[in-house]
Amino acid sequence: AALASAYDGNDGDYENSVQYAEGLIEELDSSDETLIDLSNCLFIDGNCETLKAYTKIENMNNRDETGFDVGIGQDLGTPPNYYVSIFDRRNGQTYAQIGRGVYGSYTGDEEYGKANTDAVLIQPNFLEMSVHGLLNDFLGRGTNGDDDLTSCQSLKDCSDVSYCSYSGDSAVCTGSNVCVCSRSHYHYALDEAIVPAPNNYTGMFLISSDDEGISPAYSEPYWDSNIGVHVYRDGGENGAWALGAGIVLAGAWIAFTIYTKRALRKEKLY
Repeated sequence: AALASAYDGNDGDYENSVQYAEGLIEELDSSDETLIDLSNCLFIDGNCETLKAYTKIENMNNRDETGFDVGIGQDLGTPPNYYVSIFDRRNGQTYAQIGRGVYGSYTGDEEYGKANTDAVLIQPNFLEMSVHGLLNDFLGRGTNGDDDLTSCQSLKDCSDVSYCSYSGDSAVCTGSNVCVCSRSHYHYALDEAIVPAPNNYTGMFLISSDDEGISPAYSEPYWDSNIGVHVYRDGGENGAWALGAGIVLAGAWIAFTIYTKRALRKEKLY
């Protein structure tokens, strides 16, 4: 579906696009080296060299294009951790960098552009950058064979590539160190009614009263440290019962976890 969409180019010619994709993509085999490599990265070692290579090149491409280095963020870890965290500047939220301040939205009196570091930036996380680069690599080769692709170390090495210019495409460097035609794009998947709070740091939002749409909005509660915690020296009888029940349940879950782990190992699933 992704290849057919990339081939179509918004022409609406879905029949030829599907036919093209079906004729180009071979049946996936479990022994495929690329499949095994990606499976290892996504399920076992989120700090694998493959994802690192694509993320590093993506960051270099962004730096060459914008002049700003926003970094690559935290890797997925081993085993991979897909917790999305708080939506802020380090997790995909667009932010305004003005003077020495960073804002989710800025309406203040300081003049934008006065400092060389003033900019509106976005930092995709490690997983988003690596998938963006992988999709470009897989979808942007077209009918060009590996021998026909230009080698690269950064975006500037792809400036004279000719096989992307015929359709108005732009060439980008990928983690496999070849120039391909750009095919993947970031999508800012946030409800339009949720807007950043003006002149506040990122991660602070308001519900816009100007939005005419009706849609559900979901957010994980974020407890501010200013809410505070009360500590009691004596929990009373109810506290003793709660503590005892907690200890029993904790022991039961530990035993269940050990049993499940042994069972999975026995079936060679862990």
